[in-house]
Amino acid sequence: MAVVNMVLKQRNRTVIYLGIIFLGLSISIAGAAPIGSNTYIIRTSYIVNGGSGQLPLEVFSHNLHLVPSLPGFQERVSAKLYVNSREVNFSIGIDEEGNEYPFVSLSYAGRLNITLVQRVVVYLASARGFFKTAGNLPWPLRPEDELPRNSFWRCNGTKINLPYLENVSKTLSMQSASPIEYAEKIVSWLKNRGVKYENSFGGVVCPSRFLEQASGACGDYASFIAALFKIRGVKSYVFYALVYDAKALVTSNSTNYSFVTRGAYPHMFTVIDIDGKRVPIDATA
Repeated sequence: MAVVNMVLKQRNRTVIYLGIIFLGLSISIAGAAPIGSNTYIIRTSYIVNGGSGQLPLEVFSHNLHLVPSLPGFQERVSAKLYVNSREVNFSIGIDEEGNEYPFVSLSYAGRLNITLVQRVVVYLASARGFFKTAGNLPWPLRPEDELPRNSFWRCNGTKINLPYLENVSKTLSMQSASPIEYAEKIVSWLKNRGVKYENSFGGVVCPSRFLEQASGACGDYASFIAALFKIRGVKSYVFYALVYDAKALVTSNSTNYSFVTRGAYPHMFTVIDIDGKRVPIDATA
């Protein structure tokens, strides 16, 4: 049985959450699993030390996401929520990006431990059926998505501005017969510009900043690719994933919170949605 543990600790009354694009988990579980799959348990805990009051919704919506089920890729089999070691019933909330999270109204005083335990089946690459047809997916008949208007996606505080990204998108898409070929063109274009991958667990920079600094980690690549798809009107998302490794240990600390992941390394990749078919695009795996 493979287990991934994630722990977030709040050290005072101020609610602190991870400043990362947390759009999904790509991991797995224990139990009866289909042939050609792995099984894991993902345990995520949010621990409050001190203070009192009503626990804000943001604690759940930013930190305790439910693993999404992607047809042919992974399935969330079960999810249980515990408050101070006692199982509780919960409602499911959905944020503006479509991510699901458990929610229960809680008042607290002193120490509070909220733990989400999920069982997920993840299919091996050889058993992921939709990869066999991904290359044949056509461009969508009608553009649906658009680049969000917040500063992260548009990020004009750099020498590289949004019109430049739009021109890059237009040029590469005209050379591509399908969205999959478009993704390949984007990755090749980045390589030809000398953009280099660097392994880090820091925050994600906006697409323009990533291009300007000519280097970045998986999240920076994923966000840039998602942006160029959004400009073309293709629904795209950035997924937060965990790559299983029994020996992995990642920690992050600040004045108000700490974040520890055991048994997995953080990873991010792009997912595009065309006519209801979700296709992962991982440029840095």
